[in-house]
Amino acid sequence: MNTSILSSYTILLFLFISCNNQQTLVLITADHETGGYGITGQNKSTKQLETGFLNDDHTATMVPLFAFGPGTEDFIGTYDNTDLYHKILAAYK
Repeated sequence: MNTSILSSYTILLFLFISCNNQQTLVLITADHETGGYGITGQNKSTKQLETGFLNDDHTATMVPLFAFGPGTEDFIGTYDNTDLYHKILAAYK
Protein backbone atom coordinates (compact mmCIF):
# COMPACT_ATOMS: atom_id res chain seq x y z
CA MET A 1 0.00 0.00 0.00
CA ASN A 2 1.22 3.52 -0.80
CA THR A 3 2.71 5.22 2.30
CA SER A 4 0.69 8.40 1.65
CA ILE A 5 -2.55 6.43 1.65
CA LEU A 6 -1.48 4.51 4.75
CA SER A 7 -0.63 7.79 6.50
CA SER A 8 -4.04 9.21 5.59
CA TYR A 9 -5.82 6.15 6.99
CA THR A 10 -3.76 6.37 10.18
CA ILE A 11 -4.67 10.04 10.63
CA LEU A 12 -8.36 9.26 10.05
CA LEU A 13 -8.20 6.44 12.60
CA PHE A 14 -6.76 8.72 15.29
CA LEU A 15 -9.25 11.49 14.50
CA PHE A 16 -12.05 8.93 14.84
CA ILE A 17 -10.67 7.80 18.21
CA SER A 18 -10.36 11.41 19.38
CA CYS A 19 -13.95 12.21 18.34
CA ASN A 20 -15.30 9.20 20.19
CA ASN A 21 -13.50 9.50 23.52
CA GLN A 22 -12.87 13.28 23.59
CA GLN A 23 -9.74 12.73 25.71
CA THR A 24 -7.22 12.17 22.92
CA LEU A 25 -5.16 15.03 21.52
CA VAL A 26 -4.08 14.36 17.93
CA LEU A 27 -1.06 16.27 16.56
CA ILE A 28 -0.04 16.05 12.91
CA THR A 29 3.20 17.68 11.76
CA ALA A 30 6.56 17.06 10.10
CA ASP A 31 10.12 17.35 11.31
CA HIS A 32 11.19 19.33 8.22
CA GLU A 33 10.14 20.52 4.79
CA THR A 34 11.86 19.11 1.73
CA GLY A 35 12.07 20.45 -1.77
CA GLY A 36 11.10 24.08 -1.43
CA TYR A 37 8.13 24.11 -3.84
CA GLY A 38 8.10 27.35 -5.81
CA ILE A 39 8.19 29.12 -9.17
CA THR A 40 10.74 27.56 -11.53
CA GLY A 41 10.18 29.71 -14.60
CA GLN A 42 7.66 30.96 -17.13
CA ASN A 43 6.41 29.39 -20.33
CA LYS A 44 7.34 31.94 -23.01
CA SER A 45 4.47 31.09 -25.36
CA THR A 46 1.63 30.90 -22.82
CA LYS A 47 3.13 33.30 -20.24
CA GLN A 48 2.07 30.77 -17.57
CA LEU A 49 4.26 30.41 -14.50
CA GLU A 50 5.89 27.01 -14.08
CA THR A 51 6.20 25.50 -10.63
CA GLY A 52 8.02 22.59 -9.08
CA PHE A 53 10.42 21.53 -6.37
CA LEU A 54 13.50 23.72 -6.19
CA ASN A 55 15.80 21.11 -4.62
CA ASP A 56 15.92 17.63 -3.10
CA ASP A 57 17.15 18.71 0.32
CA HIS A 58 15.74 19.97 3.60
CA THR A 59 14.77 23.63 3.69
CA ALA A 60 14.25 26.19 6.45
CA THR A 61 10.58 26.57 5.53
CA MET A 62 8.16 26.33 8.43
CA VAL A 63 5.96 23.24 8.54
CA PRO A 64 2.33 23.24 9.68
CA LEU A 65 1.07 21.59 12.83
CA PHE A 66 -2.55 20.48 13.01
CA ALA A 67 -4.07 19.83 16.43
CA PHE A 68 -7.41 18.20 17.17
CA GLY A 69 -8.93 17.39 20.55
CA PRO A 70 -8.50 18.67 24.09
CA GLY A 71 -5.63 21.13 24.54
CA THR A 72 -5.51 22.37 20.94
CA GLU A 73 -5.34 25.96 22.24
CA ASP A 74 -1.75 25.26 23.40
CA PHE A 75 -0.67 24.58 19.81
CA ILE A 76 -1.93 27.78 18.16
CA GLY A 77 0.59 30.14 16.59
CA THR A 78 4.13 30.00 15.30
CA TYR A 79 7.00 28.62 17.33
CA ASP A 80 10.32 26.83 16.94
CA ASN A 81 9.93 23.12 16.27
CA THR A 82 12.20 22.34 19.23
CA ASP A 83 9.51 23.82 21.50
CA LEU A 84 7.09 21.12 20.39
CA TYR A 85 8.60 18.60 22.83
CA HIS A 86 7.85 20.90 25.78
CA LYS A 87 4.32 21.59 24.53
CA ILE A 88 3.61 17.86 24.20
CA LEU A 89 5.07 17.19 27.65
CA ALA A 90 2.88 19.92 29.18
CA ALA A 91 -0.21 18.50 27.44
CA TYR A 92 0.61 15.01 28.74
CA LYS A 93 0.70 16.21 32.35
